[in-house]
Amino acid sequence: MKKMFFYAALASVVFVSCSKDNGVELPNPGGDADAQAIKFEMSSNIDVTTKTRGTGAVGGTEAEGNSWAGQKLNVYMFDQGTLDLTYNVTTGANYFENAEVTAPTTGATGTATYGVEQYYPNSGNFDFFAYHGDDAVTAAPALNDAETAYIVPVAIDGTQDLMIAKAALNAADSILYEANAKYDYTRIYSAYSARRGVQPRFTFKHLLSRFVFQAEAAEIGANGIKITKVDVKAPSNGVLTVAALDKDELGVQFEATLRNLTLKNRAAAMDVVSLDKNLGLVRLGESMLLPAGAIEYIATIYYEQETADGTVIRDAYEATVALKDNAPFVAGTQYKVNVKVYGFQKIELTCDLTAWKEGEDIPVDSEE
Repeated sequence: MKKMFFYAALASVVFVSCSKDNGVELPNPGGDADAQAIKFEMSSNIDVTTKTRGTGAVGGTEAEGNSWAGQKLNVYMFDQGTLDLTYNVTTGANYFENAEVTAPTTGATGTATYGVEQYYPNSGNFDFFAYHGDDAVTAAPALNDAETAYIVPVAIDGTQDLMIAKAALNAADSILYEANAKYDYTRIYSAYSARRGVQPRFTFKHLLSRFVFQAEAAEIGANGIKITKVDVKAPSNGVLTVAALDKDELGVQFEATLRNLTLKNRAAAMDVVSLDKNLGLVRLGESMLLPAGAIEYIATIYYEQETADGTVIRDAYEATVALKDNAPFVAGTQYKVNVKVYGFQKIELTCDLTAWKEGEDIPVDSEE
């Protein structure tokens, strides 16, 4: 049997990274007017699922819609300009030390919860960092050897969307802050800035590229064809920098070793997808989140087809997933990989028999 032929094409669509002003605030207890509850505003577009695997891509494109859905995010609070964890003399513990914050369950903007509410100290200014590591995180964050950053090991399987952020003003925050009669930018963030209506805002940065696989049938015969699995060879283990004295150090670095990452649905293995010539493009699984910066990835597409006599034929095809001009894949960008499928073709052997040609007679005489 001839193998079917695949043509994988890439169409890039900008992924809605966390640049929208989708605020997430922590509740204000409404006590002493001078005691300011710490609130967080988080620009993000979140989509959630069960914890049997990574929660998949955070948010979606404008067409897909964006909504928080109770995600778990981790937050750090440091004395400004340092990596010294801010100590709460009231509770006898650090304020936010890799603290878990829960996002709202619906909508793009809402109030987050984090257990017992905490209040800014009356003096001092502070830096805030946040990250979304999902279940890729394999150990607790720790200071690096140079003590310039907090790092955490990660192991991705294609279902985790790694994101980081340092709290900073956006345009709306700046307008609000400057609307007050008195303001001092050196005191962001603090009880002073909170009294002026400005709280830490995290504009998350997506660190990975997102790949959406789609397939369509070309000439596949009467019995159709099924895509059963998609694997991609990609780096898996890396180190995520979640807080740093120099914010440019925030990011993720992966080891060079490759392993097979398997395309999945949000909550389980990828469904077997049946292709029909009349269906057009059909999505395969949810999506794969892979390290940015690569020039190409090698995808293995597994497929099968039932013949007229009931025999199931199976095969796999390796396809190079790459952009035009060998451009690298960009973090925070979604790419659609469109696979065109041709069905198995029966091998027919045609045997042409060439007739013998008559040659000359060769006499053999014993007397000679």
